[in-house]
Amino acid sequence: MPNPFQQRASEYQRGEAEFLATLAPSLFRLTLHQYDDPEELLAKTVVLTAPPGTGKTTLARFFQFSTLTRLVEQAHRTNDRVYEDLADFAQERGFIRDDKVVVCGARISLERDYRELSQIGYSEHRAHELLLSLVGARAVRAWKQAFVDAGIAPEDVTVEPSEFGAARLDHLGGPAFEELVRRAAEVENVIYRLTATFIPPPEEGILQALGGPFLPLLAIGQFRIRGRAEPLRPLLMIDDAHWIDRDQRRVLADHLTLREISMARWLLQRVEALEPQQILLWNQTEAAPTDNNLQRARNIVDIRVAQATEDKRGAVRRQFRKAAAEVASRYMVQLQDLARDGVRSLAGLPEEAEPTRKQQDFSASVMDRAIREVALPNSQVEEIKQLVYSYVGKQDLDIRTIAPGMIAILLYRQAHRSPQTLLFADTEDESMIDPVRVEADADVAAGAKVQLFHGAGLPYLAGFDTVADLGTENVETFLRLIWPLVSLLETKAIRGDTTLTLTVKQQHEALQREGERIVKEWSFPHALTVRRIVKRLAEICLQRSMEKSAPLGGGANGIGIEQSAFARVLEHPKLVEALRFGIGYNAFILISGRRAKGKVWTVLELSGPVIAAYGLTTRRGGFVPTPFDVLREVVEGGQS
Repeated sequence: MPNPFQQRASEYQRGEAEFLATLAPSLFRLTLHQYDDPEELLAKTVVLTAPPGTGKTTLARFFQFSTLTRLVEQAHRTNDRVYEDLADFAQERGFIRDDKVVVCGARISLERDYRELSQIGYSEHRAHELLLSLVGARAVRAWKQAFVDAGIAPEDVTVEPSEFGAARLDHLGGPAFEELVRRAAEVENVIYRLTATFIPPPEEGILQALGGPFLPLLAIGQFRIRGRAEPLRPLLMIDDAHWIDRDQRRVLADHLTLREISMARWLLQRVEALEPQQILLWNQTEAAPTDNNLQRARNIVDIRVAQATEDKRGAVRRQFRKAAAEVASRYMVQLQDLARDGVRSLAGLPEEAEPTRKQQDFSASVMDRAIREVALPNSQVEEIKQLVYSYVGKQDLDIRTIAPGMIAILLYRQAHRSPQTLLFADTEDESMIDPVRVEADADVAAGAKVQLFHGAGLPYLAGFDTVADLGTENVETFLRLIWPLVSLLETKAIRGDTTLTLTVKQQHEALQREGERIVKEWSFPHALTVRRIVKRLAEICLQRSMEKSAPLGGGANGIGIEQSAFARVLEHPKLVEALRFGIGYNAFILISGRRAKGKVWTVLELSGPVIAAYGLTTRRGGFVPTPFDVLREVVEGGQS
């Protein structure tokens, strides 16, 4: 069996039961959580846009008719909670009712043949007719395969027309599904031969060979199965829409939103399929598409995976942690060496490092230097120490390293907030001394950890939640980051080691190496420029994070550009392309409309692999205000 951590679930060449055993319904719920009404996703055209690795194709494969049919069988046949959870989710989304599949989902990919249709020299109108005909033909053949895989003979299927599709269905061959399949095969054969020839035939000849445009989506209303009372609602999932060109996507989207189409239809694509303003000015008025917005909202459901609005990001991160734990446990049970020793999750990994003597001495020296530099009254120093020791004890943090680091930060903060106190540092009259205005909390602890890592090598990237957060709501990224940890445990199990755990140092080093490897292996368009951008952003963030008072708590992992200034981005084509693909391939996340310091910002937040590679904080929210020209010069000035 392939290693599930190193190969996407949707690409396994295996049976449906094994595929289902790897799935986590919480991950699917994370994708569709905004849409409580399942009818909304079945009545309108759904456009699902996401970076690679977020589970688009896995979701489409799950909703295929043959997969859901097998799911119902497995749920009845076994007591495995995995299948019950998935069946519950499918029922929530309206695909299963009364233990029967009621939606006939089929998936086609636009990865091959389609784009060539715009390059064969025909008129634009004819090329678009061929595109829609090929989509229709392959959709019919996909439904046929779905029925066959589910054990239903095509001759037992009849087609009922949509509200406006009776005449068109008669033209396509009538209600017999077998006849529709035969016509679809003929159309696909004609168009495939057309894309494979050096000299295409005249337009009139190709139209005659097709017998006119083949547009079954306008005709099909529902499917009837012999011996089954309830009809099946068709769902066509068109995957990899980013492979076709911009005009083809527009024509296809216009076709899918026609009133005559009553079936469910989903378009799945990567982020680069969007217009630049829809990516970079997302959630702003400038990002509005050029078509009629009101009509678009009425006919299309736009789902942006891994691009949540500011107010929902915290909830999305918590949901992803749950989904990541579910995915990891499903995968780990398939690793026999770990399963034999009962290791089914990474929930118990230690999160606090055991420091070396040198690291303890360094932390103590940082605190001593802060005491000397700020020259606060002894009463304030002691009060701050007690605040920190009390917090560290409650949180079970290391009193030898984290506590001194936190004390140093708070001393610098107190000195900054009450500078007049320094005038009375030697007085014994406490009425002349300002009260302590600082608090020990998780942000200060995170800041101390980042500073101690860069100052003394004290590791801090550890624990399952940290790995999940580094995944940046991308399941493929999460699996890549967690696999080195699982591999280390697996090696221990093979060697018979009874202590099946990992130190914080082992975890941090493995995560940092994998983060560096992911960044180094980027091969998407403009990857060299994107690497320059993330390097410069990381330098800016690290410089801010290492300031003595840790003004951003855990530190920064992004930069903020005033939104009015960032709107100029569309004037710089090279920067636009670098940002498009950096966002599209999960190098960084763009957050519009962040309000802070009385201004509105556009924030570029670095992704998990970059954070791990450069030793930044995983805590969200900290950004460094940065002029737009700094970002522009990295690209146009060719800085390294």
